[in-house]
Amino acid sequence: MVELLARLINGEARGESYLGQVAVGAVIMNRVKSSSFPNSIAGVIYQRGAFAESLGISGSKQGTEGESIHGTDGTGSYHCRQ
Repeated sequence: MVELLARLINGEARGESYLGQVAVGAVIMNRVKSSSFPNSIAGVIYQRGAFAESLGISGSKQGTEGESIHGTDGTGSYHCRQ
């Protein structure tokens, strides 16, 4: 689970600041918590038209995926809506 999230963060936000990468992880976690999206990290990432295209590249700045899973939200508490 953490490795998949790390790969997604890198694919979506490589080159962004640490906080920007944490924000991408927070979007995934907000979607997992929302009843409008699948209830797992893999489900959200692999949802058709969502993030799967970003998974061709692995790795992220160390720690961003862990902070996202543990609730750090670099989005300013932005919650996505479908």
